Amino acid sequence: MILIDDRIGSGELAKYFKNGTAQLATLDSADFCFVGNGPGGESWLVGIERKKIRDLLGDLGRFTSGQLPKMLDDYQARFLIIEGIWRRNYSTGLLEVPRSRRWEPLALGSRQFMHKELDGILNTFSLVAGLQVRQTADEKETVALVLSIYRWFTSKEFDEHRAHLAQEPTVAVLRKPNLVERIAKELPGIGWKKARAVSRRFKTPVELALSQSADWLEIPGIGKTLAGRVVGALRGD
Repeated sequence: MILIDDRIGSGELAKYFKNGTAQLATLDSADFCFVGNGPGGESWLVGIERKKIRDLLGDLGRFTSGQLPKMLDDYQARFLIIEGIWRRNYSTGLLEVPRSRRWEPLALGSRQFMHKELDGILNTFSLVAGLQVRQTADEKETVALVLSIYRWFTSKEFDEHRAHLAQEPTVAVLRKPNLVERIAKELPGIGWKKARAVSRRFKTPVELALSQSADWLEIPGIGKTLAGRVVGALRGD
């Protein structure tokens, strides 16, 4: 279930969520939040902030001094959705937005912004603050993106997402996986990334098959929930 902050700026988007996927609530930080699957079988709280491009630049100080630190404290995964369309004017370097079927510099009073200023802000958010920055064109696209993020975190275990890996495992890890790795990779929540660590703990398939939950807790990135799930799979539970 996605919680939507009931105040102006997010509450008006509740009408676009269908089939009981979301409900209104008063959130301390972020415009949307939900519980999703984190690494190692953990549960993560995911927060998504929505800002229109003009609002972000016009109130940047309040966001960076208040809202952003709160999100970093409250959530294990944080997203910033910037709603709006913009471009760089390659002659002037100014940040432009569409208005009345033409492009105009984004201005707040007499203040205009260079496109490189926005680039710098977003790079800092992503690389320094750990905020995943996305862009949408309008309200409906924002809702579609929120639902897409929600499905990513809830449709399967965190470690089962493998789009970053090549399809052929020998290419993905640049070497031929051993037998323990190939077996471990098929266990729930393990995948290729953890399989190599598993092979360091268990030297043979027999040792792997006879393992206990306590053995799995010795492997970095594996907690009690995932250890129990893996041992249950090995036992055929």
